[in-house]
Amino acid sequence: MRRSPDRWLLPMPFRSLLLVPADNEAKLAKVPAAGAGAVVLDLASVSEGQKTAARENTYQFLLRQEHQLTNKKTFVRWVRINPIGSPHWKEDLNAALAGKPDGIVLPRAMGPQQVQMLAADIYELEQRNSLQHNSVRIIPQVGDAPEAALLIPQFAHDPHPRIIGLGWDSQALAAASHMASADNDAIRAVRAQLLLTAKARGLMAIESPSGMVKRADALEATIQRARMNGFDAMMARHPAQVEVIERIFAPTEEERVAARTVLSGFELHPEAQVVTVDGRSVDRFGLDRAKRLLDND
Repeated sequence: MRRSPDRWLLPMPFRSLLLVPADNEAKLAKVPAAGAGAVVLDLASVSEGQKTAARENTYQFLLRQEHQLTNKKTFVRWVRINPIGSPHWKEDLNAALAGKPDGIVLPRAMGPQQVQMLAADIYELEQRNSLQHNSVRIIPQVGDAPEAALLIPQFAHDPHPRIIGLGWDSQALAAASHMASADNDAIRAVRAQLLLTAKARGLMAIESPSGMVKRADALEATIQRARMNGFDAMMARHPAQVEVIERIFAPTEEERVAARTVLSGFELHPEAQVVTVDGRSVDRFGLDRAKRLLDND
């Protein structure tokens, strides 16, 4: 059974997610000016000796930016914790939830059961930290290790309602698979599997971050390809990538017109499950996509 539309709509949409090492105070200080739709404080990439300090940085950053988030709606705040099964993920989660983030990115997500485990802990921490129930969402990174990539199809079966999208990391997958390059048939197959699974369930498809920064033409081509392939957003590793992602993923005027036409069709037939718009059939999932596109404009 497909997800119901109300579970699919994002409370705060975004096009770019800027990944920032949580132990790097200089980079954290530059986040508000980066222009990203979402910032992802990364605890998973932090070295063993810096994890305690990184958790404190994460907590303090979330507290400082809460006022800016609620009043100016500049960006949404996510935290990337260590993978489930590591000795650090619960401490990461405790520190993150104390700061009341918008969501948790789970790397190396080994199927829906791990998401259910994470969601159960989030539920308890929401209550402990006086957070609204189900306010903290989840993005599983499902294609950043070969064993995780093989489990992507499982997310096509009634994914957890906290999940708003599926992400991945092609460079991490290539490294974990001992590949010489991230440009090969296996990587392309994982990208296609993630994209189709997300689309089948009405989830955001979030493209892997790119390592390119200085080669502007190559970076733009990579982001254009992600947009044309149907990805809804893209992760960035460097602030310089954010502007390009935001520009390329912004709705075109043609897309805005088409979305408004879909909304008008359903306004004329509010009880309909399917309407015909410009000679094509559009269901309520198409209506939800149109709403999100206009909300994200």
